[in-house]
Formats: sequence, C-alpha cells, structure tokens
Amino acid sequence: MRIGLNIVRGSSLKPDGTFDLKSPGHLLDKARHDLARLRKDPINTYAAFDLFVTLRHIPHWIFPGDETKAHTMIEAHAELRVCRHIADGAKHFVLTAKHHRQVQRTEKTASAWGNAWGESWGSSWGEDALLIELDPADPGAASLGTHITALELGEKAVKLLEGLVP
Repeated sequence: MRIGLNIVRGSSLKPDGTFDLKSPGHLLDKARHDLARLRKDPINTYAAFDLFVTLRHIPHWIFPGDETKAHTMIEAHAELRVCRHIADGAKHFVLTAKHHRQVQRTEKTASAWGNAWGESWGSSWGEDALLIELDPADPGAASLGTHITALELGEKAVKLLEGLVP
C-alpha cells in the first residue's frame, strides 16, 4: 500500500501529495469546499480552521521547495498574511514570529436572539460570525478594515488565489 509521502534516502521527506490532493489546484478545490462549509454555517470554527490552514499553505504548493517565492507571495497580499496569522495561531496557540502582526484578536459573535425570529429582522440584532479584529501595525491588513469576518476573509483569499494558482 502506498501512502502520500516518499522517503528519499539521504534527505528529508519529499511530499508527493496526499490521497487525491496532489497539486495547488487540488488544494484550492479543498479551500473552496471548506469555504462552502463556512458559507453554510458562518460560525463553524472547524470549517474556518480547515479553510485558513489550507489557504495558508497554497503558496508553498505553488512553489514547492522554494520558501522565498512562497514567502514573497504571502507578503505581497494582505489576505494571505491574515490567513497565515490565523492558521499559525490556530495550530501553534502562541505566536512569537515577528511577521505575525495582522490580527489583534478573534471572537465568535452571535445575534441577540439566536435567530429565534428567523431572518425577519435582518442583521439588526447582530449576526452570527467569526470576527477577526485586524491590527493596524500591518497597513495592508488595515486596508481590509478594522474587522473582517472569517467568511469575508475566506471569500477574498479564495478569489485572490483563483487568479494565482496555475
């Protein structure tokens, strides 16, 4: 039985994909799937985690083995920097690298009545969302506003990557 990694004698692990995820396009399709889950349930933290970790790693799949190019792509796009910050924070809990300066905090918000009255009042009582407070220390991230929802960020990042993935 073959698994998704090849071990190359005398070197570290060399990825060849996992199951049917073998190209940047496949990983972008996975991000689209995760985004659809988040659209369906905008406070689904599992879907948000999956989405941001996936988006954070697409540049590395576009430029395998070339950390400089992947880093350059991330640095060129505020959406990708915010995704990186959220993904790394979710994976590692404590962020110490100085390039993590896009997010001040995250919060799960809910409407005042928990949708007890359905959508008849629109969002006048608040909305269910995963909210990201952006840090003005990163001017590019601040250009996205002071706050952005996980869904809005996911939409922007997927749209951006659709134009960048070969």
